[in-house]
Amino acid sequence: MLWLGQQSYSAPFPRIPDSIRAKHSISDLSIRPFGIFEKDLEISFKERSRPYLATKILQCCTLDNYGDPPEKDFFLDLTVGKRNECLLTLATLGGSSLLNFSTPCLNRACNQEMEIEISIDELVTLQHQYDDSDSFIIRVGDESMIVRKPKGYDQLEWLKNSYADEDEAIKEMINTLLSRNEKLVKDRDLLFSDEWVQIINDSMDEFDPLVNFNFMVYCPYCGNEGRYDVDLEKVSLQRLKDAQIRLIESIHRIAKHYHWSEQQFFSIPPWRRSHYLALIENEKNS
Repeated sequence: MLWLGQQSYSAPFPRIPDSIRAKHSISDLSIRPFGIFEKDLEISFKERSRPYLATKILQCCTLDNYGDPPEKDFFLDLTVGKRNECLLTLATLGGSSLLNFSTPCLNRACNQEMEIEISIDELVTLQHQYDDSDSFIIRVGDESMIVRKPKGYDQLEWLKNSYADEDEAIKEMINTLLSRNEKLVKDRDLLFSDEWVQIINDSMDEFDPLVNFNFMVYCPYCGNEGRYDVDLEKVSLQRLKDAQIRLIESIHRIAKHYHWSEQQFFSIPPWRRSHYLALIENEKNS
């Protein structure tokens, strides 16, 4: 259950999706690449709270018409699925629109590593199918209840708490996401039965697809087809961490070659840094 969240570029910056801005009365927001500017070095990927880390990165890279970031609460008030959409957009900005990773075949007799590609455009399209509402109704027989989608601040609150076991954590999350104004289930014990927990999980997969994302994969080695889970938040944060490492390595190469300071490095626009790095590489190979 991933609701908890676990502990050179010169093109115009793209805008935050209209479905996000309109809902939050933001006139115009754009998202810039990560791993280019000095401020990006201030992000510590040693932060153990992934929801907190994701919020800091999104706030760092999102700007309004005046070049200012939105308030932190803006991203905490987004659903987890929408936050993942923003992270995915940021992680692929200025580069490939595909997420690439490897995973072993679920067939133990095979266990071959498979290379998987996921299109960001397809993921965004999938998310947009369920943008109209931040809640959904679950029905079983004559019983029904309204459940809202988890948001960023829910993840932070859950991480503050201690739970005896996973079962207790799940019940607390379910209780948090129930509609406070319309609790329609007559028998409260039903909410925490195995049947209802499974129904809520399945409904969350359907109505907030980028949270517990999974998909079917055909193994080219043994022909086995299995359902694979992908932690999109984790994958996005890893790509952003890699971008920060590349920035640090670029600073190191230029500083070593030209004896420039970090301040001098960042006083040069990214496209010129790329040329200097190319010159250094050419000298190395000549």
